Amino acid sequence: MSQATSVTGAGAHSASTPNQGKLSHDIFISYSRRDSNFVRKLYGALCELNHSVWVDWQEILPAEEWWKAIESAIESANTFVFVISLTSIRSDICRREIEHAIHHNKRLIPVVLHEPVEPQDREAIHTAVSVHNWIFFRQEEEFARNLQRLVQAVNTDLKYVRAHTRFLMRALEWDRAGRDRSFLLRGKDLKAAEEWLAQGTGQQPPVAPLHTPYIISSRRAQTQQQRLTLGAVCIALVGLTVLAAVAVAQKQTADEQRQEALNQRQEAITQRQRAERQRERAEQGERTAEEAKRTAEAAQKAEAERRKEAEAARTAEAAQRARAEAAQKAEAERRREAEVARQEAQQRLIQAFVSESEARFLADEGLESLITAVKAGQLFRSLHSGKATTGQATTQTQIAASLQQSLYASQERNRLVGHSDKVTSVSFSPDGQILVSGSADRTLKLWRLDGRLLRTLDEPQTRISSVVFSPDGQVFASSTDRVLKVWSRDGRLLRTLPTNHGNTITAIRFSPDGRTLASASRDATVKLWSLDGRLLRTLSGHQGFVQAISFSPDGRTLASASQDKTVKLWNVVDGAVRQTLAGKDGMNCVSFSPDGRSVATGGEDDAIQLWQVANGQLIKTLSGSPSRVAGSNSRDLAGITNLQFSRNGKALVSSRSDGLLQTWNIETGRFRLLSGTGAAVASLSLSPDGRTLASAGADKLVHLWNLAPGFSASDTLYSASFSPNGQWFATAGEDQGIQIWRTEGNAQLPAKVLPGDDPLYGLSFSPDGRFLASGGDDNLVKLWDIQRGWAPRSLKGEGHGDGIRSISFSPDGRLLASASLDETIKLWDIRQGRLLRILQHSDYVRSVSFSPDGQMLASSGDDKTIKLWRVANGTLLKTLNGHSSSVAAVSFSPDGRLLASASEDNTVKLWRVADGQRLHTITGHDGGVKSVSFSPDGRVLASSSADGTVKLWNVSDGSLLNTLVGHFNDVRRVVFSPNGRFLLSVSDNPTTNSANPTVILWNLGLNDLIARGCERLHDYLKTNPNVNAQDRRICLP
Repeated sequence: MSQATSVTGAGAHSASTPNQGKLSHDIFISYSRRDSNFVRKLYGALCELNHSVWVDWQEILPAEEWWKAIESAIESANTFVFVISLTSIRSDICRREIEHAIHHNKRLIPVVLHEPVEPQDREAIHTAVSVHNWIFFRQEEEFARNLQRLVQAVNTDLKYVRAHTRFLMRALEWDRAGRDRSFLLRGKDLKAAEEWLAQGTGQQPPVAPLHTPYIISSRRAQTQQQRLTLGAVCIALVGLTVLAAVAVAQKQTADEQRQEALNQRQEAITQRQRAERQRERAEQGERTAEEAKRTAEAAQKAEAERRKEAEAARTAEAAQRARAEAAQKAEAERRREAEVARQEAQQRLIQAFVSESEARFLADEGLESLITAVKAGQLFRSLHSGKATTGQATTQTQIAASLQQSLYASQERNRLVGHSDKVTSVSFSPDGQILVSGSADRTLKLWRLDGRLLRTLDEPQTRISSVVFSPDGQVFASSTDRVLKVWSRDGRLLRTLPTNHGNTITAIRFSPDGRTLASASRDATVKLWSLDGRLLRTLSGHQGFVQAISFSPDGRTLASASQDKTVKLWNVVDGAVRQTLAGKDGMNCVSFSPDGRSVATGGEDDAIQLWQVANGQLIKTLSGSPSRVAGSNSRDLAGITNLQFSRNGKALVSSRSDGLLQTWNIETGRFRLLSGTGAAVASLSLSPDGRTLASAGADKLVHLWNLAPGFSASDTLYSASFSPNGQWFATAGEDQGIQIWRTEGNAQLPAKVLPGDDPLYGLSFSPDGRFLASGGDDNLVKLWDIQRGWAPRSLKGEGHGDGIRSISFSPDGRLLASASLDETIKLWDIRQGRLLRILQHSDYVRSVSFSPDGQMLASSGDDKTIKLWRVANGTLLKTLNGHSSSVAAVSFSPDGRLLASASEDNTVKLWRVADGQRLHTITGHDGGVKSVSFSPDGRVLASSSADGTVKLWNVSDGSLLNTLVGHFNDVRRVVFSPNGRFLLSVSDNPTTNSANPTVILWNLGLNDLIARGCERLHDYLKTNPNVNAQDRRICLP
C-alpha cells in the first residue's frame, strides 16, 4: 500500500472484506493502487477458492481512523501478501504495512507483478521482502500456475497460523485494555494456548512478541485463583471440627442434667444410653477424621498440581526465552549475512565499474570511462572509510589506476549535443565566452563555454558549410551553399551577402582588421568581400576545389589550400600569387604562424609541412601515425583535416580523418595524442587563452578538450628514483644528464638538471636523502651531495670495466651496490668511498637490490639467473632459475619475504626468499618486462614492459588489477613513491616522433583523483542532456 487507502485516495491500496469488529481473515493484500487491475483479478481468484481476503477498496468504515483500520486488518489476517512492483517498493505506506506485519510476526508471502532489475530498484525492496521466496505473476501464463503455489503457501500449517492470529487478537485486546485481568485466558482456552506456545519453536511464522507475556499472565492469574479457593476450603474444615466438638459437649451436659432429675430407677437405662452415645461419638469422630483426611489429601493434590503447573509455566517461559534468544541470534546472523552479501554485491559492482571504465577507455569513450571510474571510486569510498584490508587496498589501486588513466590519456572535458547531422564548422569568440557551430542539419548554435546552449538559428535553405567570428567578436559570419550571412553576437541576422560562386562555399575567414570577408569554394576560386556585400576581388588559379583559407597576421597575404595538391599565397592588395607550395597529395588545410613568417599545410598524405612565407621553401615535415600502444598498427593512414597554431607559435594542433587529435612540438617535431572522437573531424577552433580546443565533425557533436601539458623530456630515459620524502624524483637516460623534478604541481620542465654526457642507467637516492647515486656508460659510480649544492664525486678504487646498469643503497645508507655489463657486482663503503668486495655473474648483470633488513643482496642478468648473496661476507646463498631469457630487474617486497623478477621472456615471477620457492609466474605483457616495483604496503606489484604499458598485479594471487596506457615505446623503469600515492614510469622516446611524455607520474591517491575527475566532468555532467539523472549526481556532495 502507498499514499492512501480509500477509493478516493491518490496512491496505493491495500485489500478488503468488512471490518466490523475484530473478524479474522485468511489474507491481507498490500499493493500499489497502480496495480489495482491485477489485485482485483487475484482477489477474485482467491475468493472463488473460499478464502476470505481483506482489500481496502470498499469496506473501511467511515467512522474508523484510516491507519488504525489498516493495522487492525493486518493483525486479524492469517497471511500478509505483498504485491511487488516498481511503485509498491517505493511506497511509504506499503513499507509501514510491512513493518506492522513484521512487528506481529505475520506470515509474509511476496508475489511479483513487475520484477525490479535495476540496482537502485533492488535496493528499494524491504529487507523482509527480499529474504522470502517470491511467487511470480509477471505474465498471464504464470498466473494460473503460481496461483496454486500461493494457495498452497497460505494453507501450509493453517491450524497453527489460525491459532497464531486468534491468540494475537486476544493478546492485543488485553494489551490495549491496559492488560485488564478480565481479558486473560482461562480453562480450556488457556490450556490450548499453552500447548500452541510450546509447539511454536521453529514454526513459521514465529511467535509474536505479545504472545508469550499474554499466555504467561493468564496462567499466573489462574494459579492465584486456585490458591484462594484452597485456603477457603481449609478454613471451612477447621470450623466444622470445632462446631462438632461444641455440639457434643452441650449434648452431654444436657443429658447429665436430665439424668440427675430421673429416678435412680432408670440407672441401667441411663448407662446403656451413655454407652450408645459414646459409640456414636466415636463413629462421628472417625467420620470427621476421614473427611479431614480426604480434604487434606485433596489440598495436597491441588498444591502438587499447582506446583506442576507453575513448573510447566516456568519451563514454557524458559523455552520462550531460549526461542527469543535463538531468534535474536538468528536475526543477528541473518543481518550479518545480509550485510556481507550487500558488501559482496557492492564489491562486484565496483569491479564491474572498473571493467567498464577500461572497456570504454579502449573504445575512445574518454568521458564515459571517467564517469564510470568516478562511480567506482565514490562507491568504494562510501564502503571503506577506515584502514583498507589487503583486498580493499588492491581494489583501491585498481580504481585509482582507472581514474588516472582516464584523466591522463584523454583530455576531453565536454560534449555539446544538439545538432542532428554532421557539424561542419566551429569557432570561438575572441573573448572565449561563446562558441558558434554550424551543421549540415541547417542550423547554427550559440553555446556558452560550459556547454549550455544559448540559441539555435535555423537556415532552412541548405546546410551550413563554415562559421567564423570577427576579430572584435561583435559579429560572426556563416556560409551556406553560395550565400554569406553576417550575424550579431547574440544571433540577430544583420545582412545577407549573395555570392556569384559557381559551386558550394567550403570556408570563410575574416581579415585581421575585420573589414574583409574571404570565401573559398569548390569552384576553385577565393573571393574577397566587404561587409556591405561588395565583391572586392576574385582570386583564380587553382585547378581543383579550394578546401581552406587563412589570412596572415598583418592581413596582406591570404593562403589557400586546394585539392590540386598546392597551397597558394596571394597578395591581398592586388590578387597576385606570391608563392605556390606543392604538396604530394590533395591539400585540406592551411594556417599562418602568429608571427606570419611561416605557414603550415596538411593534406591526404598524413603529413604536415612547414614553409617559409618569404621564399616558399619547405622548413620541415611533421609526420607520425599515432597508436594507442607502442607497436600497435591499429590506425591506418589518414589525412590531416585541420591545422591551427598555438598562440605562441611553438605548437600546432591537428586533426585527422580517423578522428584523432594531435598536438605537435614544432621545434622537436614530436607529437602528443589528445585521444579521438571515432569520427572524421571537420573543424577545429582554439580558445583565445590556448587552454581549450573545440573540435567538430561527423559524429554530430562539438567536443571540448583540455590542452594542459604534463611532464616533458625529449630523450629516452632508462632510470628513475624517488627521494625518501617523496617530494622529488630523479630521471636519467640517453644523453641529458640527470633531471630533478618536483612531485607535486604541474611542472613541465625539471626543477634542476645535473650535467652529464654519457647515458645513465642507474639512479638511487640514499635513505637519508643526502646523496643521489648515478651510474652509466662512463663505468663510474658518482655521488651527488645534495646538501652541498649537488656537488659530485666518484667512488675511487677498482672501477667497473664496462657500463653500469643498476645501483642500490643499503637500508642504513652505508653501502652501495653497482651492477655492470662487466659481469660483476661491486659493493662500496660510502663513508670511505672504497671498494669492499666483488661478486661474480657469468654474463651481463642488469639489476641489483638490497633486502629491507640489509643482510641480503639480489642480482640478476643475462645469464637468466637470480642470485641471492649474504652482504656481510659475499657468500652466494641461492641461485634462482626459471626464466628463459635475460632477467632485467629484481625487487624485494617491503617485508623482505618475497622477491619479484622481471624478464625479457615477457614474464614476472614471484619468489619466496626463505627457500627460493617460485610462487607465481605472471604473464600478460606482450614484450620483455623491464622493471618491477612493490607498493609500500606490499600488496601491489607494478611492472613495465617493452609493450609500452605499465601493469598492476595483485601480489597475493598474481592476478592483473589494471593496465596503464600512455607511453609509446619501451617503459624502462617503474617505481612507487614512498607514500604509495604516485607511480613513476619512464620510457624510450618513440620512433614515430610522438611527443607523448617519456615521464609519466601516475597519481594513485583516490581522493585526489576523484576530485580531479569531478572537476574535469563538471560542465559535462551539468549541461549534457544525454547524462542520466543518476550519473548527473555522482559528484554532488
